[in-house]
Amino acid sequence: MASALLDRPVQEPVTAPLAAALTALPSAAAAAPVTVAPAARKRWSLAGAVIMLAAAATAVGVELSQANLAGVLARVQPWQAAAAAGWILLSLVAAAYNLTGFSAVRVPLWRSLQAQLAISGLRVFTPSAVSTPVVATRFLIRSGSSASDALATAGAAQAAQLVATVAVVAGLTAVSGASGPGLPSPATVGAVTAGLAAALAIAVLAGRRSERVRRVILEARASAARLARHARGHPARALGGLLASAALTLTHILAFAACVAAAGGRLPVLTLAAIYLGGATAGSLLPTPGGIGGVEAALIAGLTAAGVSMPVATAATVLSRLVAVWLPAIPGWWTAFRLRQAGLL
Repeated sequence: MASALLDRPVQEPVTAPLAAALTALPSAAAAAPVTVAPAARKRWSLAGAVIMLAAAATAVGVELSQANLAGVLARVQPWQAAAAAGWILLSLVAAAYNLTGFSAVRVPLWRSLQAQLAISGLRVFTPSAVSTPVVATRFLIRSGSSASDALATAGAAQAAQLVATVAVVAGLTAVSGASGPGLPSPATVGAVTAGLAAALAIAVLAGRRSERVRRVILEARASAARLARHARGHPARALGGLLASAALTLTHILAFAACVAAAGGRLPVLTLAAIYLGGATAGSLLPTPGGIGGVEAALIAGLTAAGVSMPVATAATVLSRLVAVWLPAIPGWWTAFRLRQAGLL
């Protein structure tokens, strides 16, 4: 199913706003068939996107109405804001290394960096949980990877970032000397184990009943084996991907910390890391483009709960979103256009 999704024409929309952005770009594969969605489907997609954006804008507006945002932003420390922008730039480089380190196909770092910029640009049109893996997988396929290997590479990069995030939080806990999150309870471990076992059992049963599902499972297993051989054959590249995963999380946390400091807030780094990761999780779970609305609400709530005043929390959140989302989106749109012209997206 994943291969079928990636093999469909780029012109087929995931969401109406993303379709408008991509269809404005010249096609790199003129021979590819064009599939036009029914008019009713387009109308429903557009209506859903408008409703999600309206709800997100309402949530942000409610939060902003509770603070003298203009007065606080006027007192923002420019050098701290510049530091936040610098951390975001480094995060793009780390994301590029994160992807190339697990790819068996040699992808130039500058091309991978362009792909990360394109992801930043398209993220404002689609949910964050969709834009990153889909665009990264599409980029790898157009760079010469098979669909299954591209999926395995993107999945390995995402899994490495999850593991690295846990390691970064543990490292910050050790450095700060504070008490970090405890070990999961036996009930939580049991629930996760049971869920994974159930998913595996369903996959096995589906593979026995469906030849197509069995082929997908065998192809995914073969891709995972090739990925493991690549890691064994190129340990330095795999290690670079792991370190880049940790750097990606750390640079985003430091950028958020710089935005809070620029607005006049003062909190321990471990607390800021927990607030930022909570906001990022909210953005991944909500189906709004770029997590708009959910991320802002989560960050403001986390900062105020930690003792930051509402005006400062709101200003820090707005500054963080401007630096982390909207600033990279501007060159990201142009980069997506160029990659589309080059046939890499």
